Amino acid sequence: MDKGIFARFNIKIDLKESQKRFRNKVNNILFHSVLFGKESFDLNKINFQFCNDYGLKFENYSYAFEIHLSDNILFEEYLLRLICIIEILFEKAPDIANDLCGLIDKYINESPTDLNLRIVKSKKSYSIFPKGSELLDDKLVDDSLNILTKLKYESVRIAFEKGLKEYLQSSHDESKMKNCLRDMHLSMDELSIIVLKDKNVGVKHLIKNENWSKTGLNNYYKKMLFEYNDMLDKLSKHSSTTKFSEKEVESVIYLTGLFIRLILE
Repeated sequence: MDKGIFARFNIKIDLKESQKRFRNKVNNILFHSVLFGKESFDLNKINFQFCNDYGLKFENYSYAFEIHLSDNILFEEYLLRLICIIEILFEKAPDIANDLCGLIDKYINESPTDLNLRIVKSKKSYSIFPKGSELLDDKLVDDSLNILTKLKYESVRIAFEKGLKEYLQSSHDESKMKNCLRDMHLSMDELSIIVLKDKNVGVKHLIKNENWSKTGLNNYYKKMLFEYNDMLDKLSKHSSTTKFSEKEVESVIYLTGLFIRLILE
C-alpha cells in the first residue's frame, strides 16, 4: 500500500499505530500465508528451537508460537524475537527466510510513520537495526558488517552485532545503552587481537607506539583511538554515573565502524 495516500487524505497515524500495523503485516505472513503453508514449510516445527534459543518456556500446542509474537509484548521485544526467528529460518529454509526479509523491508518502507528501522544483511542472515543517518548507516555500519563476514573476523562481528542489538532495545534504558558501549569496545579489543596476533591484548595495546604501525594508519588516528578507548573504558563501567544520550551511543557505533573499516581495509 502506497504510504503517500495518508498524506493525500491528511490522515495522521502515530508511531504506536504504525508499529501495530507493521506487526500485523509480518504476523499475517508468518502464520497465515502460503509462504509458510504446511505443504512447503511448517513454521511450528521451529517452535522448540526458537524457545530454546531465546530463553522462553516451550509450550507444545498449536497456537503456542503465535502467542510468542502477540500484541501483549512490547514492540522492541517483538523485534528481537523476530530477529531470532529470522536467524533460525536461515538455517532451516534460507529461500523462505530471504522472501520473508524482503517483505519485512517492504513493510518498513511503506509504513505511514517512520519506524526508525532498517533490515540489514549480515554474515548468514539478516538483522533489524535502528535507522540513523542513511549515509553513515551505509558506510559505517553496513560496510563494516560486510567486511566482517570473513570467518577470521567472526569474534569482531559477534561483538559488533550484539552491540547493535543492544542499541535496538535501548530506548529509555541506560543499562542497554551501556551494554552497547561495552560491546562496541569489545569488538575493538577483538580486532586488536587479530591485528597483533595475541589473544591477551586489547585496544590499549594496539595504540602503543611499537604496535601502531601494524594498523597502517597515521598517528592522528592513534590519538583518536586513544580518546575513544579512554571514553569507553570510563563510560561502560558499571560504576560510571556519567549520563549519555542515544545519539551519543549512535556516534560510538559509527566511530567503531570507522575504525574497523580503516584498519581491516
